[in-house]
Amino acid sequence: LQSLMNLLEWDRLDVSELKQINPAILATRALSHALTNDVFKETIIEQHIDCVKSSLSMLSSIQADLLDSSDVKLDSPLGTHLQYLVSMVANLTHEDSSDPIFIAAVGKDSMKHLLDSIKSILEAYVREEQHPQPSAAVSRLVMGALKSLVNITNNQEEGSSVSSGLLPCVFKIMTKSLKCKSGLDSSAAFDIVTLSLGVLINSCESSSECCSVLGECRVEGGSDAITYLISIFEENRTASASKAVETVDDDPDAHTDGCGKEEKEESPRETKVLESQAIASYSAMLLGFLAQTSKQIAKSIQSGLKSKDFSGVIDVLKDFIVLQCRANMLTKDSLKSLVQMVDFMKKCDAP
Repeated sequence: LQSLMNLLEWDRLDVSELKQINPAILATRALSHALTNDVFKETIIEQHIDCVKSSLSMLSSIQADLLDSSDVKLDSPLGTHLQYLVSMVANLTHEDSSDPIFIAAVGKDSMKHLLDSIKSILEAYVREEQHPQPSAAVSRLVMGALKSLVNITNNQEEGSSVSSGLLPCVFKIMTKSLKCKSGLDSSAAFDIVTLSLGVLINSCESSSECCSVLGECRVEGGSDAITYLISIFEENRTASASKAVETVDDDPDAHTDGCGKEEKEESPRETKVLESQAIASYSAMLLGFLAQTSKQIAKSIQSGLKSKDFSGVIDVLKDFIVLQCRANMLTKDSLKSLVQMVDFMKKCDAP
């Protein structure tokens, strides 16, 4: 561990002079992987927090040098280092929301610089997405930035205080990724969409201010955020149902126990079903948090849904709760929040 920390300090020259992969870059990559281990992560944060802060400072410096350039080359050594640093941050910030040791350890100033760096990365992605096909390096970088933001906003106190200024950019990334799936690797596009929805959900759950900010967002040249979220909910709910039926019809073994047969890999069609179900579930949750903001917004969402009530949203949320509970993926607080959301919608639909 000490050797790894020493390597991170290797050759700390002006980062703009970095011309080749050096030991510090490889150490950052190794550390990023190692930080998936919780015990190792706690040791790093408790015993080497100065080195972590130094890495955050380097992240800020590299993104400023690299992303402000008119010729962004993320496949360069400098770009590679930035990707590993963002990946490291994503793993550092993945922690128990009731005991966020990383956020407490680095302090407010370092967190502010980190969030500024994340914002710059997301804004650079929006700029690059003007091109038909954003590079794989940029996609990986923005996924790391979004993962970090999901983790940070998962802490409700921190999420409510930092995320509102980032929401318009995150919303724009989500809408552009849904539009431009053909220009991205499909799995990367799906990850970007769901991570963006995760940031929006965490933010709106923790802050009414974030709900207001999101409500004021608009799709470029199109509808307001609520109308757009209703449309992607309806579209993906319908798509997941129809594709699921097609999958069953095409697979005569779909309802057998599969005894004596090798496990099948998911077909592209089955993958699309799961993706549509996930997007429908996340957009349903987001609509639920927005609806609880005010009676006016709740009525607006009701009237915008095809059924003119919350019945479809409730059905999707119930299925989501069951699946997440079976997989042991819901905390008590999350479960309580979703049950309250469903109860609220039922009351809205009551005569």
